[in-house]
Amino acid sequence: MRAVVTRPGALWLLVLSFALGGCLADLRPAKLRGRAPSPAEVESGRELLEALVEEHGGARRRAHLGAVEAVIRDEWRGLIGWFSNPWPDARNHLQLRYAPEGGWAEVRFLAGSRADETWGRDQRGGWERAPGGERVARESRSRQFILAAYPYLFELPFRLNEAPLVFDAGQAEHEGHTYDRVLVTWGEFEPHADHDQYLLWIDRESDRLSVAEYTIRDKARFATGADHFDDYRWIEGIAVPFVHTISMSAWQRDFVHRVEFESVRYRGTPP
Repeated sequence: MRAVVTRPGALWLLVLSFALGGCLADLRPAKLRGRAPSPAEVESGRELLEALVEEHGGARRRAHLGAVEAVIRDEWRGLIGWFSNPWPDARNHLQLRYAPEGGWAEVRFLAGSRADETWGRDQRGGWERAPGGERVARESRSRQFILAAYPYLFELPFRLNEAPLVFDAGQAEHEGHTYDRVLVTWGEFEPHADHDQYLLWIDRESDRLSVAEYTIRDKARFATGADHFDDYRWIEGIAVPFVHTISMSAWQRDFVHRVEFESVRYRGTPP
C-alpha cells in the first residue's frame, strides 16, 4: 500500500506501536481512576452533553439536514503529519461529500498532482475514479481511516450524543477561560482496545465545543489526538466550526493536521 511503501516514517510508527503495544492511552481524569462514577456524575455529564448538542443546533435538526457537501483546504505538517497523510500532497484542495452517520464519504481533488480524481468509501469498501473514468475498487487502510474520521470529527457532538457512557470530568481553566469537561466512551470507562475515549472541553462562555481530546485505537493504541474547533458559523441552523486544528494534545497549536472549510451546504431539508 502506498502509505506504507513510500513513507519510511510509517515504519517508525509500526516499531513504536509494537514497543508500546501493551500501553493504552487513558483520558480519564484522576478523580475517576480507581473508582466507579457516581450516579450524579453520570447524570451531570449527560446533561452537559445534551446541552452541547442543542447549542450546536440540535440532533433532530441535524438529522433532517442529511449529507454534507463542502470545499476544504487540508494541510499536514511535521514528521507525524508526513507519514499520517493519506493524500498525495501535503496541502490539498478538496471537494468533500459525506453522510453524517458515516455510511459513505468521498473527496475529489480540485488541484494538485491528482486533480479531478475522486477517492471514496462506502459499505462495499474503498474505491477511486480517474477523471472521466469509471469507478474501480481500491482498498487502502489510510484512505479508509481518514474518510471515516472526517464525518466523525466534523459531526462529533451529534455522534457522541449516542454514546452510552458519559461522565462529568469537572471544570478546568485555560488562558482565562473556564471549561466544563465531559468524558465519553463505550463498553466501560477503563481503557480498552475495542473503543476510544473522548474528553470534551466545553467553553462555559459560549457553551460550544472548543477542544475534543481522543484516543486513536485503530492507528496507535498508546496515542492521543486533539481537535481544536474554531471559527464557528451558522449553516442552516447548525453551528459549524470552519477550522479544525488537530494536534497531539489539548491546547497544543503546533498542528499535525489542519482543515479549513471554504463552504458547507446540506442536501436535506430542515424541519
